[in-house]
Amino acid sequence: MKTRTILLALIFGCATTAGFAQLRLGGKLGMNVATLKGTYTNGESAKQKIGFHAGLRAEYPLGDASKLALAAELLFSTQGTITDKSYLVNNAGVFSYNEERRTTSLNYINLPIFLKYQVLEQLSIEGGPQFGYAINGEIETEISNTANPSQNRTYTQDALKAGNYSGVGAPSVGYPKTIKTMDIGLNFGATYDFSDKVFAQLHYYFGLSDIDAQAQLPFPYNNTTNTLRSSVFQVSLGYRFM
Repeated sequence: MKTRTILLALIFGCATTAGFAQLRLGGKLGMNVATLKGTYTNGESAKQKIGFHAGLRAEYPLGDASKLALAAELLFSTQGTITDKSYLVNNAGVFSYNEERRTTSLNYINLPIFLKYQVLEQLSIEGGPQFGYAINGEIETEISNTANPSQNRTYTQDALKAGNYSGVGAPSVGYPKTIKTMDIGLNFGATYDFSDKVFAQLHYYFGLSDIDAQAQLPFPYNNTTNTLRSSVFQVSLGYRFM
C-alpha cells in the first residue's frame, strides 16, 4: 500500500512538472485607443481616447507538435471615450454657444482567454472571450461659452455610482449611476515573435454587453445614448520570462 502511494505521488509529480515545463509566462505593456460606441441622441460626436494596458500573460501548448495553444491574460486597462457637442443658449436675451466636452475615464481589470493558432514560425493569431470589471471611473464635463467666459465651468462625477457633482459650476442636483461595472465581449489579435522571449501584439476588443447604466432610467437621465459598447485597439510589447 505504501509503495503504491509513493508510486502514484511520483507519477503525479512528474505529470505536474511536465505540465509546468510547457507553461509559458510573461508580461506585456502597451497602448490603448478606446471609445464607447453608441447611439448618441443629443448631437454628441464620440472621439477616441488614448490609454494604456499592462499585465501578465500565460500560454499552454495543446500538445508537443500542435500549432494550437491556450492563452490567458490578466490586465489593468485604461479605457473610455471623449464626446463633444455644442448648443445655443439664451442668457437674458443674449444668444451664444456652449461648447461641451465630456471625458469618460474608466479603469478595468480585464481577463481575456484565447485559443491561439500558429500560422507561421513567428506569427500566430488568436481570439476568444474577454471579461472586464471596472474598478473605478470618472466623467469630467467641461463647458466653454463662446461669448461669456465667466460662464465656463468644469465639474466631475463618479461614473460607477450615483452621487453629487463636484467642481466649478457643478449642478446642484445629484446624478445616477452612469456605467455598469461588468463588460463582456470578444478579443481578437495577432502575435509576432521577435525571439523566444520578446513578442509584439495587435488586438481589437469589441464589447457585446451594453454598459450604459442609464438606459432604463426616466427622463432626463436616459436622453444621452441608447447603448454603450466598448471598442479598444491595443498595441503591445511583451517579454516571456518562463
